[in-house]
This record gives sequence, C-alpha cells and structure tokens, in this order.
Amino acid sequence: MKNEVVFAAAGNGKTYDICRRAIELSKSTKKDILIITYTNEGKHSIEEEYCKLNFGIIDKNVIIKTWYSFLLSDLIKPYQTKLKLKCKRGRQELNINIPPNFINSIAFYEDVNINTRYKQTHLQYYLNAAKDIHKDNVAALAHKCVEESNQLVIKRLENIYDYIFIDEIQDYAGWDLEIIKIMFESLINVRCVGDFKQATFRTNNSRKNSKYRDDAIKDYFLKLQKDKLCTVE
Repeated sequence: MKNEVVFAAAGNGKTYDICRRAIELSKSTKKDILIITYTNEGKHSIEEEYCKLNFGIIDKNVIIKTWYSFLLSDLIKPYQTKLKLKCKRGRQELNINIPPNFINSIAFYEDVNINTRYKQTHLQYYLNAAKDIHKDNVAALAHKCVEESNQLVIKRLENIYDYIFIDEIQDYAGWDLEIIKIMFESLINVRCVGDFKQATFRTNNSRKNSKYRDDAIKDYFLKLQKDKLCTVE
C-alpha cells in the first residue's frame, strides 16, 4: 500500500473502503492498525461501519482514534520530557525541564488563542495555566516533539503500527499537514481519504500552510506526489 491519498465525492464508500481494508489487513499484520478521523462523530461512524462489516466486533489489533487524541496520546505525552522550551516571566526567559505527565489535555473550552506575547520557543505559546494545550497549537507542539526527540516519536509509531488510515482528510490544516508528511516519510503505510469539495471544518487556524486550506488541500498532496512521497487518486 505505502502512501495513498484518495479524493472521492460523498457516497462513494470511503469509510466502507477504510474498514474493509483494515479488516483484511488485521488478519496478516503483526502490529496494530490505526484508523484516524477528525471528529468524535466520525469516530462513531467508523466504529459502526467496522462492526457492520465484521460480525459486530472491532478486531483487537485495530485502534480507532480522533486526530487530537492521536496527537496527544501518541506524539506529545510520551515525549513531552524531550521538549526544550522556555518559560517567559516578564522580560525574563527561564529554561525549564518538563516532567512526565506535565501536560494534561487540550483546551477545547478556549476561544482561538490569539496571544502574541509568546514565541514558539515559549511554554506559554502552547499551554495555558491549566497545562492544557491551546487548540490551534496542538499539531505544532506534536511536530516539536518529533524534532526534539531525535525522531524517537516516529520510531515508536513504526514499532506500534503497520498501517494508518486517515479519514476526512479535507479538514486537516496547518501543522497537521506537516505531521502527515512525516508519517509519509516513515516506514508506516498510510492511506488518506476525503473530499476536498466537502471541507466544512478545519482542525486548526494556524497560519502554517494557509494556502492549502479547505479545497486547496488537494494541491498540498499533489506537491507531495511530485516529491514521490505518495500517490494521489
């Protein structure tokens, strides 16, 4: 399989295709299979479709997660201690060591984070006072974990997963696209599906990759295809 990106209109069986492929692969792979979608509603739809096709059960080596859950549990929390960030206090910038279990969750309860006092080198750029990650900066922090762990994040993913399926790819934006690119560069087989004409949500409002937002996302993957990182259908 390696890396495939499939764009198809609604009703063409994209969720069915993911579940059918995962069911077949679950019988032969020695590692886990991960299915990712953006929303909780999408997660429930995949779970229902999988059970419908598989005698009412989800295979024990198939894991279904939302995108934010994946970023938090697979990329950020295991390697948060590797982060090299500074804590800004007034005009001072203090080096800090982040201990295990320091980061709690994601601040979905917040409005869009527009605080310009902090830079990407500051702890407060990513976390609020409750140690929850600002929604628009989750993928940026995950990307920083990849970089500052000396790729240990990706090596861990390669040890866990043989195949990763990503649904509703049209909703991904900003640093999320950089995470997907890193996954394409790994040993994991990745298949993304979506409909760029049905972009109704957006994972974040980061300025990163802003020219590839919404229906222009197809151009991002066409660029990766030129770089031989995936095929686009």
